[in-house]
Amino acid sequence: MSTPTSIDTDQKYIEITLGDERYAFDVSYTEEIVERETITRMPNTPDCVKGLIDLRGRVTTVLDPTDVLDIDNEGTDTKLIIIFDTEQFNDQQGNIGWIVDDVQRVSEINSEHAIDPPEQQTWMDAVVSDPDSADDEYTIIISPELVVSRVEEAIEESQVGQTPK
Repeated sequence: MSTPTSIDTDQKYIEITLGDERYAFDVSYTEEIVERETITRMPNTPDCVKGLIDLRGRVTTVLDPTDVLDIDNEGTDTKLIIIFDTEQFNDQQGNIGWIVDDVQRVSEINSEHAIDPPEQQTWMDAVVSDPDSADDEYTIIISPELVVSRVEEAIEESQVGQTPK
């Protein structure tokens, strides 16, 4: 099995839970993890934009990646927000956070168990199986930049046809 080129074996990944699935991304994208607080909803935004929080005087846009990635998280109690280090994003302005169900751990990903994702899933970098799991569990390696760009596309699409006031 060849190793996907997107897996860096010297890199640490933060593993999170969204719905019933495990995801991971390069930990260098993470600035901090905070408990979920009151989110102020923004009008005329797609469902994936949950709203804004004031994090010690910094306005942070809170996104729900499950809406963008079409992940079923019905009935889950999301208690955490991962705040991203926006310097890791090429074009991002402003602070961004993701609502997640849980943060599992920070670990190295064993590239020996990684395979390329399906071609239609452009936001996935790789799929990694857990050889120690009796249930054939796997972790999906994702790119936060690609997920955020899908949110930006959803915002642009939601604004099409709206007239400025």
